[in-house]
Amino acid sequence: MTSPQPRQQPPRIKLPPVPASALPQTVLPTPLSRGLQLGAFALATGITFYAVLIYDFGQKEHCFMPIRRWFDAQTSGLFTLSDRERAAFDPRVRTTPLPGAVGHESAVKPDRRTPIEYFKERENERST
Repeated sequence: MTSPQPRQQPPRIKLPPVPASALPQTVLPTPLSRGLQLGAFALATGITFYAVLIYDFGQKEHCFMPIRRWFDAQTSGLFTLSDRERAAFDPRVRTTPLPGAVGHESAVKPDRRTPIEYFKERENERST
């Protein structure tokens, strides 16, 4: 019985050198790849914002609850009026009339006509 001969490696293929003119001349990303990078960043930021502040994980306490409580405390004042602001907008609370305000009797009455009725009347006025 003869012993097996050791396997010889195939000869290595040597590639010809690449000319300098065929190499990329700049390492800056192309406008398309830069746009894709910015789009991916915006998408990842949006998904993270949604997951942390909006997505419903159920009633149990989860790792985003402290951030949500802090965010709710910071933004609660943005959507509510103080008592002073509420009184400024509520006409029932105001006891003194605003300067330049017209009396309730002489106030302009709102137009209760529908737009179709208004334009029909206007058309009739033009034709006469």
